[in-house]
Amino acid sequence: MILEKIRGFNSELELNEQQRKLFQITRFLMVITFLGIVLRFLLGAEIDTNGIQEIYALLLGIMLSMIFELEIEGIYIILEENIYAIVQDCLGWKSMYLLTSLYLATPNKYLENIKYLFIGLLILQISNIVRIITTILLSEAGILSFEVIHSFLWQWGLSVVVFVLWYYWYTKILGK
Repeated sequence: MILEKIRGFNSELELNEQQRKLFQITRFLMVITFLGIVLRFLLGAEIDTNGIQEIYALLLGIMLSMIFELEIEGIYIILEENIYAIVQDCLGWKSMYLLTSLYLATPNKYLENIKYLFIGLLILQISNIVRIITTILLSEAGILSFEVIHSFLWQWGLSVVVFVLWYYWYTKILGK
């Protein structure tokens, strides 16, 4: 695997502390860049996630039905005045991809630490469900517009969750 070769290359070199840190930063940036290119290909591939979106809409609809009278049709959650579509970006996959990318780019014992990645992905999914439900609740209550809640607060909010999870793992678990 490419990551193993890079890691092996790093251990074969005799570097002073400053050179070692610079090498680790360069390696981190190279892996993140490579995974960013992979992400661009995934975005361009237009993968059909309609089935997952429908399941997500059903799950969210069941939760929201405790508060609102609604109907669920495919990927749509239909309330009295508004219709919410659970599109591909609602699945939280980009945040999960980012957390996984940060995990892979950070030097660590991958198999020993994989449980932390899965815990982080679970936390992200729960955060994503909270994001969608609160977006609909606040939008329906008229507290803020849907666009402000969705495009600003929660897109940035989910990014903060990703970086907090990674930073916690990096500093507390890896002890860096």
